[in-house]
Amino acid sequence: MKKNITAWLIDGPELKNVPKEYKAIWAKSVEEYKLKGRAGEIVLVLDGISPSILVGIGGDNNECDKMRAMKEAAQLLYETASKHKFERIEIGGAPKTACGLLEEALFDAEYKFKVGNKENNKTKIEFKIINSNASIKKRAKEISSVKSFARTLVDMPPSHKSPNKFAAVIRSEIKKRKLDRKIKMTIWDKNKLEKEKCNGILAVGKGSANPPMILRLDYVPRGAKGKIVLVGKGLIFDSGGLNLKTYEGMKTMKCDMAGAATVIGAGILAAYFGVKNSVTVFAGLAENMPGNAAFKPGDVIETRAGKTVEVLNTDAEGRLVLADLLNLAEAEKPNAIIDAATLTGACVVALGEEYAGLFSKDAKLSESIIRAAEQSGEAIWRMPMGRDFKEKLKGDISDLKNIGNRYGGASTAAEFLDEFIDRTPWAHLDIAGPAFREGKGKGRPNGATGFGIGMLLRFIEEWQ
Repeated sequence: MKKNITAWLIDGPELKNVPKEYKAIWAKSVEEYKLKGRAGEIVLVLDGISPSILVGIGGDNNECDKMRAMKEAAQLLYETASKHKFERIEIGGAPKTACGLLEEALFDAEYKFKVGNKENNKTKIEFKIINSNASIKKRAKEISSVKSFARTLVDMPPSHKSPNKFAAVIRSEIKKRKLDRKIKMTIWDKNKLEKEKCNGILAVGKGSANPPMILRLDYVPRGAKGKIVLVGKGLIFDSGGLNLKTYEGMKTMKCDMAGAATVIGAGILAAYFGVKNSVTVFAGLAENMPGNAAFKPGDVIETRAGKTVEVLNTDAEGRLVLADLLNLAEAEKPNAIIDAATLTGACVVALGEEYAGLFSKDAKLSESIIRAAEQSGEAIWRMPMGRDFKEKLKGDISDLKNIGNRYGGASTAAEFLDEFIDRTPWAHLDIAGPAFREGKGKGRPNGATGFGIGMLLRFIEEWQ
């Protein structure tokens, strides 16, 4: 017989949405444990009718934080159930509009990465959300499955994912999910990059024994309503190049391809769910290493767009890769371009580890992304752009420099990217903070998070 338990999500100490038969019993527990019903609170109640878990989801007024509280509650529920060996949990108190995200987060909680483990050996727990249904659960499971794949790509050691290996894994995953007839995959190898004058990504990859490449995915539904291009930074490993990082700065740089994993994940989900917009994904895959042929501070690169860039710091390499990709994206004449990249430490300094920076000069596009982020429980914050930042990038012997001064680094990086966009509505997501976590926290597992995939999927589904 399965070891069952009831869980209830509470939004305040009043227990307004709790069934009468539980209210009196749980009121005592709320008082005893001084529960406020705030996000991050959880208590196991062992007295009364049957064992139960109370989880706080309140304390925040904006929609995004409410959804984030749901995701945190899911992780806390999973951790508590695993610790006490519960096998089945019935969950009440979730608003109907949040059931999909809660289901998704419960599946996300099962994720575990370990080299050599072909099967996930985390505890399997059966969750039943009272206000949910089978179709909501099915969608949530697929989204979480693709997020787990993307998280695995990010968590995978650099020894296991050269650009070639990375591309092979993507091709295999598309075939495994039976999407090879829906998604066309194209690879631009070093020779093709040279012919196409993609000198930004070529320069970044020069110091590595593993040559760079651009991976392209195309999903084109019949009667497509619009076209969206997603661009991802795929630095498989970033040592900083000749401007070598410190140990502290380098130790997690296997995650510098999280932007590529994010846009690839969103592209796969768009094809799986048959969205009405066509989607093209460009992922620039390279390793920034200090080998004999590495690019050097002082080099001047002519990008695919024809603009010249003086390299003042080889550790500001992501923007050089994205410059070529954004030029390719513009050539597709889409309705919108969004890039995702773990681009700057400056963005993490400004916003912390939970928020991504949103940079765009297009109000409609920004509003649509913010709305999709709210629905996904993914925190983003719109950041400033403008002439003040662009002025810092003017070159002395070239059109541009790849860095400005030490101030406003995230906005300066975004303005650099803006130089390679002409007329298309474009947004840049700097996901350096939330894409990867060091150290496990309460309700927040360590490692890759899959941040941005849900947001981009919802954006693709709704953009007109």
